[in-house]
Amino acid sequence: MNVTLPIPKLNNTFLQDEYLQRNLRRIFGDARYSEVESDLIRFGGDCAGPILEAGRQCELHPPYHRPYDAWGNRVDEIWTCPEWKGMHGIAAKEGLIALAYSRPLGREISRLYQLAKLYLFAPSSGLYSCPLAMTDGAAFVIEKVLQKAGVDGRLKRELEEAFSHLTSQNPDEFWTSGQWMTERGGGSDVSAATATTAAAAVKDTGQEDEVWLLSGNKWFTSATDAHMTFTLARTPDTNGKVDMFYLKTRDQQGKLNGLEVVRLKDKLGTRQLPTAEMNLVNSQAMRVTEDGKGVGMIMNLASITRIHNTISASSGMRRILQLAVDYSTKREAFGRKLMELPAHVAALAELEVEARASCSLWLEMGRLLGKVEAGTASDDEALVFRLLVPLSKLQTGRQGVDVASKGIELFGGAGYMEDTGLPAHLRDAQVLAIWEGTSNVQALDVLRVIAQTNGAALAALRRRFSDSRVISLIAPAEQLLCDEFPEPLALRAAVLLGRAVSGGLMLEHASYLGSTACKSDMLAATRWLEGSSGSGAQVHMDNIMLVYGGSNTCLSFNRMSRPEGVSAL
Repeated sequence: MNVTLPIPKLNNTFLQDEYLQRNLRRIFGDARYSEVESDLIRFGGDCAGPILEAGRQCELHPPYHRPYDAWGNRVDEIWTCPEWKGMHGIAAKEGLIALAYSRPLGREISRLYQLAKLYLFAPSSGLYSCPLAMTDGAAFVIEKVLQKAGVDGRLKRELEEAFSHLTSQNPDEFWTSGQWMTERGGGSDVSAATATTAAAAVKDTGQEDEVWLLSGNKWFTSATDAHMTFTLARTPDTNGKVDMFYLKTRDQQGKLNGLEVVRLKDKLGTRQLPTAEMNLVNSQAMRVTEDGKGVGMIMNLASITRIHNTISASSGMRRILQLAVDYSTKREAFGRKLMELPAHVAALAELEVEARASCSLWLEMGRLLGKVEAGTASDDEALVFRLLVPLSKLQTGRQGVDVASKGIELFGGAGYMEDTGLPAHLRDAQVLAIWEGTSNVQALDVLRVIAQTNGAALAALRRRFSDSRVISLIAPAEQLLCDEFPEPLALRAAVLLGRAVSGGLMLEHASYLGSTACKSDMLAATRWLEGSSGSGAQVHMDNIMLVYGGSNTCLSFNRMSRPEGVSAL
């Protein structure tokens, strides 16, 4: 007997995500939203079509390292598939970096527009979202450096050139950037682990040039095929402290700039992405910071990449859920479609609430980042933003792994078969809890922000929300953080704060709609904060509303057609 399984189909990823649409309309306002809606709809279609297929090819044809040519010459070529190279042009043309810096919607709101497109792109991109994260971070750092007084000469010219390339929408001119911090010592104590040294290059006249020569080993370099990178090294004039350097990966002749590829890393996931161990052998670089302030400067880059990490986690949750919901309308078990089985719908509803909670975090970070960059953020908003970056990275990094695991479980055995493409969702999600700092590192960063602001950041967060359910989560977190020895309690406290913030944001969104209140959004917020309640029949009806929608779910936002067989509530 020939038995075939239905194939889950991904439709327009923007139109399928009603929660995203409602939030963007609320934050942008109707007029601004109308300016971007058609572009997001078009791009959502591409991300469910040609971009998705190209991303799958990146998974099937991972990069490889060719150290020597046929004649024994060291070439250190990193081969990537044509589809990976094609992602470069897509990223440039779509303005996935440029929009945040050309600011077509103004300084405040353009950043969120950019992040919304990245959210649609990330799970279809074959991990090209990773080099884009560091490219965005590099552009952010350069803009910050160029605003400082005293930056001139060759460094200014080089950074202006780099910024122009990083923010270009011309594929032939667009650059990507790396971020090389991890050395053989590893770990998140970047300053202590940095062993790479910098020596000033000397002119024939005996005067020091602006060029430095870096030597050392970078144990883990993401986006190894990037055009440039920011990296750390110790300089002799800072008593062993660490400065940040700007390094082009190739010279004017196209040869590697003193770089030797030791090997490509064999990773659990993110196999589409070239990640290498690299030796720096007198690599020419320009010193960006002085007086050992490199770690502080490069952490500005890390703040942006943590936001991207949050977006990748959130969009990954939404993607596996979109596939699982579609599958539930086709796959039959026990004589019924999965969507007719209450236990299966309950599992989908649980993941729907998780996805909305994660989405609320990056949307708020994008809103606040736009205001911070525009210089219009209030003191409280700036403080909340500082806390929100590590809180969101921590929460969504963990959520991403959990939702991916539960998500592929909803496909049964098919979710475990590599040729379905589904296991990659779980393998690729695991990195999101590790890259740019593990959960404990994020929790300690939360502790550090609170300490550095003498508690002002936590007080600003408390003032941000008034709902008693949110405050009831913030209060015990405050008690933990005020302990005489808070470090072993930091993770518990940060988890509580993250849940409080995402719940508060979900409530804020649901309440904003006023007379056209979205029942589904209020239900999701309530469940996130309180769990489900009521009779089994009522819980099941609520689950259907969350997963499949209904005619009275959101009175002013009812674009998504219900799957066949689901009646209006």
